[in-house]
Amino acid sequence: MSTQASSSWTEHRAPDGRTYYYNPTTKQSVWERPPSQESPPLPAGPSESDKAKKATKIPGTVWKLVTTTQGREYYYNTTTKASVWQVPDSIAEDVARFKNSRQSPPLALAPSGPPVSAELEPTSGTEMTEADIDFQLAMMDEGMATPTESRAVLMAVESTDATAREVPTPQPTLTDDQRAERYKSLLDEFNVSPFALWDQMEPKLAQDSRFSLVQPAKRRKELFDDYCRNKAAQRRATAKPAVTTDPTDAFNQLLRERVDRTMTWIQFKVRAQRDKRFGLVKPAKEREKLFNRHVQTFSDRSDQDLRRSRDAQDIQRQREEASLRRRAREVQRERSLHLRRADQERDRMERDEAIRSFEAWLVDAVRDHTATWTDTKALLKRDPRWDRCRALDLDTQERLFRTRQDQLLRCRLDAFNRLLDQTVTLDNTPWPEVFSRIQAHPDCQRLRMSPEELAELYERHRKTKQADAHRDLAQLIRESWFAQFQLRQALANEGVRQALADRKTADIVASTLAEEEGLAVDQMGPDLYSQSGASSVKDLLTNLRELHQVLKHDSRYLVFRNLPAERDEVIRETLVDMMESVRQQSLYAPPEK
Repeated sequence: MSTQASSSWTEHRAPDGRTYYYNPTTKQSVWERPPSQESPPLPAGPSESDKAKKATKIPGTVWKLVTTTQGREYYYNTTTKASVWQVPDSIAEDVARFKNSRQSPPLALAPSGPPVSAELEPTSGTEMTEADIDFQLAMMDEGMATPTESRAVLMAVESTDATAREVPTPQPTLTDDQRAERYKSLLDEFNVSPFALWDQMEPKLAQDSRFSLVQPAKRRKELFDDYCRNKAAQRRATAKPAVTTDPTDAFNQLLRERVDRTMTWIQFKVRAQRDKRFGLVKPAKEREKLFNRHVQTFSDRSDQDLRRSRDAQDIQRQREEASLRRRAREVQRERSLHLRRADQERDRMERDEAIRSFEAWLVDAVRDHTATWTDTKALLKRDPRWDRCRALDLDTQERLFRTRQDQLLRCRLDAFNRLLDQTVTLDNTPWPEVFSRIQAHPDCQRLRMSPEELAELYERHRKTKQADAHRDLAQLIRESWFAQFQLRQALANEGVRQALADRKTADIVASTLAEEEGLAVDQMGPDLYSQSGASSVKDLLTNLRELHQVLKHDSRYLVFRNLPAERDEVIRETLVDMMESVRQQSLYAPPEK
């Protein structure tokens, strides 16, 4: 749309919304308002910018041919990221071959500037041809700066007054057939559907510069309709022929789709008579027969479904009843087990409580280990705590009573043995003398035994104590390093070994040690010398004296202070046993620590 600005200049509005001015006399177009015009108010809305639409690689080069939404073309170097409007000299031949291969002559469009539709006519009455519009755009954009690497700067439009007034060389125009071919190629690129509407596709196609090549708008719509009709005809020609079906099968399919168990033949005929499958079966009686047969299947299926449903319900009910019975048995079993465990736990607690009560009563009531169960039971029944002991049977009560009696007897025997340890030593003190010392002691009287029974206890205690003393002394000798050293010395001396092994010689040496500790060897009697060599006996006597000196400070040795003969016999037997053991093992090294 244009307005008359003055007698020579006319004001026009480009498709992008910017205002430019045209002088029909000089054939000039400028962006800025001529000085003779008054400045009108600037448009309020923001201007649109041109954008890259398609990039095609040029074969054999690192350049791409980029087409914008306004139909302009420029060249982009993918290596250096540089963009230029003009074809670089280094790829001029490659570009020519590339464009010839596309069989598409270059469109005579200005490198920049707003595309002006041919339908845009000034209102001043001055006729503007297409050549005039091309001339105006070329005049406005000839002064545009070379595009930089930035795409935003590349697509920006600049106007300069100095170059806007230069008249470029007119570009060759396209024929109507070429314009129509370009327009159809646009439709192919958009892949327009044969059923698309012109009103819906026109705004989308108008963004491409090839849309405005065909004038007027009516011609564009006619070409669009022809394109859709031709494309629909091609689809019909390539479509596969429909597969013929049996009329009866088609009618049965219609019955399955439309008929339910409550529908009558009249209702079905009214609803389905417009379907082409309805008239495939002839005559009408045959259609009604098929309908009735189809409805009968509903009844048959209903009976079968009902029977299956009843059977399924019976099976489900039986399963539920079986599951309930099984669950009831499990619950009953778990409940019985729980109750049985609870009863057992209660009985155990009651029994434990009764045992504790009965044992406490025994501690209070039974103080004599010679008491009888009959007397004790009669005493228990008169006690108030008897009710708490009724949970125990008589056998258990008697067993607990016997256990209490045994405990009392053991305690009193232990006390009697301690009394003997305090009264007598390891010597063979006669029983009458011991009895006279202990008969008035409470620990002796609590046993309530006759002197003969006490004498038997004393003899048993004495033997046990003597055996323990022998064992402790032998253990003392085996633990003594000095005894082990003396043993190795004896093993090295054959005479000492024989003298130690000879019982009679050992007895004479023991008696000599018992008579006098410091007696010299040459003072011993002739019997001692006659048993073995003097040197061997002397060595044996010396070794035994030294061993006695080492052991005499130990309590296990001092126990035998009143029984020297028995002590020396234990020492001799222990040394002989050790010597035999070492000889059998051939062990001469000292034992490990």
